[in-house]
Amino acid sequence: MLQRTMKLGFCAEAEYRWMRHDEGVTAASAQPKNLYDNNLALFEELFGRYDGAVLPYVQELLVNDIAWKMNSRIALSTHVGGAAYDEALARMGRLLERVDTRLIMTHPTLKRDFRLFVLGLKKAVPLV
Repeated sequence: MLQRTMKLGFCAEAEYRWMRHDEGVTAASAQPKNLYDNNLALFEELFGRYDGAVLPYVQELLVNDIAWKMNSRIALSTHVGGAAYDEALARMGRLLERVDTRLIMTHPTLKRDFRLFVLGLKKAVPLV
């Protein structure tokens, strides 16, 4: 992320390595119950800074965050159920309503099935 240009870029050759183990702080904090509400609150605050259109850079941050969490199977608020789960998804949907559909459709690591799910949240209708 380049804050000066407000653009997000991807590099095909990049490689990120980290040590993972079940007892580590990363594993404990990368659980939906620890991520979902805090991250959504962060994005709600970021998006809330804009009365009209949200900067593409900020939209891309959200789509990228969703993509890596979907790919890691930690994106959804699985620690709650019923109406609380529906509201958790609705919160994400309200953010996605302000994201350009093109960004969702062209994100390089958001898998096709996940794109349909994300577009369904954006439109508040199931597409799968």
